[in-house]
Amino acid sequence: MTDSTAIIPFQGKPTVVVQDIMKQIVADRSKARYNGENAIFMMWLFDQDSLNEDLLYDWALERMRVAYDVDTELGNNDAAGSKEPKRTTLRAECRKLLEAVNKDDHNSPVILEKVTFNVFSHYMTTRETKDGKMLSKSSYGGIRSAFVYLHRMNGSQMTPDMQKNLSQLMSGIKRQVTKKKVASGESLDEGKRHMSFDAYCLMCEKLVESDASEALFAHAFLTMEWNLMARSDNCKNMHVSHVEWRQDALVFFFGKTKGDQTGENSDEAWHVYSNPQNPMICPVLALSKYVFAHPDIVKENGELFSGSDQYSRFIKIFHRVIDQNEEEFMRIGVKKNMLGSHSCRKGAITLVSTGCTV
Repeated sequence: MTDSTAIIPFQGKPTVVVQDIMKQIVADRSKARYNGENAIFMMWLFDQDSLNEDLLYDWALERMRVAYDVDTELGNNDAAGSKEPKRTTLRAECRKLLEAVNKDDHNSPVILEKVTFNVFSHYMTTRETKDGKMLSKSSYGGIRSAFVYLHRMNGSQMTPDMQKNLSQLMSGIKRQVTKKKVASGESLDEGKRHMSFDAYCLMCEKLVESDASEALFAHAFLTMEWNLMARSDNCKNMHVSHVEWRQDALVFFFGKTKGDQTGENSDEAWHVYSNPQNPMICPVLALSKYVFAHPDIVKENGELFSGSDQYSRFIKIFHRVIDQNEEEFMRIGVKKNMLGSHSCRKGAITLVSTGCTV
């Protein structure tokens, strides 16, 4: 006699919920970046008349052609002297196809097993900046990582030969990028530079002097990022319930960090102390002013910096301050577009690691 209450194992494919959970192997921003890179690869294949029918599934190619026709009607395919027309509809369609990929359906729009090293290496070498120069080493690395991510999402295995050849290609590309930079006298830095302590102090000073209400937010965000030496994502996702006082320090807890995506160390405390000798750069004062101006943050017990995209909001204010005070920043060696949000974390770590007790 069978037990009617026994649990019968689910025999079909994993549910949509399970599929979504299994896709959380990378952060949302990384996922979006990978899908964006793979969308460019798909559009490149689409443009290769000798390849597109062999390397793109018919159903994907048909949807891409429809999107291309829409762009044609809107004028998005007109290069207008540029090497890269907008093609916004086609790009969006490619991203939709890529976002739907999962290993149970093996529904990659690209026929991955037919993409040879010769094809992908040729594609990588065609990628360049608008002025015809090679991309940065990290950009080429991102292209390769995106291709690996597509295999992973599709449940496909990249052949050992393909992996070996791509690794060798990347080593050569890195040497080539550096060689060309040395020959042309370009800056050898990649990404934004670190923010010096002088630049940090000047930025804080300008935000304190500003009458704009958004300056309170930017000042609090900046001082938190500097004193916590945290990535902008950590600051953006701060929650009021994850902040507390311990003796003379503000203590923050992060649910996850880049090095701890699963939150194994979420109980570790990050301490922030006041600076009574220099109120301009005092993180406690900056945060206090921000909270007093937005008391609902504490009442709602929600995000400290609530909003849909506080990172973009902060970086726009950050660059605007530099633009409005260009001469003063130039005097301390800061040129326009030299610094970004990540420059703050780089600067704080550089200051601490090169400190001297003599």
